[in-house]
Amino acid sequence: MELHIHSVSPGIGVPGGEVIIQCEGFHSSPDAPAEILFGGEPGHLVSWSENRIIARIGDTSAGSDLVIHTEH
Repeated sequence: MELHIHSVSPGIGVPGGEVIIQCEGFHSSPDAPAEILFGGEPGHLVSWSENRIIARIGDTSAGSDLVIHTEH
């Protein structure tokens, strides 16, 4: 299943802050880890399920782009 992002809250985050991403079809595992980027800088996956991701924005992140790379 392809990843679909439904919402990101809050809509504007700050470096070191957390965001909640409501989604569909997210997968991450030790064998196939997902990567999340905020403004081109790596973030940290705090917790996740197939339908929700909680991620911490990197301390040096700037910009509004959100990119999630997954490997299946």
